[in-house]
Amino acid sequence: MNEYQAGPRREVQLLEELVKKQQKTLNCTRVIAVILVIALLALIAAGIALLPTVRQAEKTLKEAEELFERSNAMVRDNSQPLAEAIEKLNSVDFSRLNDLDTKKLVSVIDSLSDTIQPFLDMLGTFGLQDTD
Repeated sequence: MNEYQAGPRREVQLLEELVKKQQKTLNCTRVIAVILVIALLALIAAGIALLPTVRQAEKTLKEAEELFERSNAMVRDNSQPLAEAIEKLNSVDFSRLNDLDTKKLVSVIDSLSDTIQPFLDMLGTFGLQDTD
């Protein structure tokens, strides 16, 4: 009997083979579906597990941005007084301090205090120096 010959017995045999192939395909599809569901559940679980870390990272980035903005504002606000303080410090003649008497020395110290006050104020904005 030829493979391509029709007959009730051959049709039954072909149908049985077709059913077996369909059953294998169905089983493979079920396995793939189970694997996909497991993978999806794993991704959801990983997302849920990482959510607090992502939120913490976002909070840290916001804090860093705020700190950066504050430091930029501080530099803008204190650049002129700092430049003036450095200019005044550069104008002090420290070699003459040895030749001064006590009254003049007190006067120089007061002048030096006035000179470095803007620098101390800037340090106070950083929380590094008590300005009182």
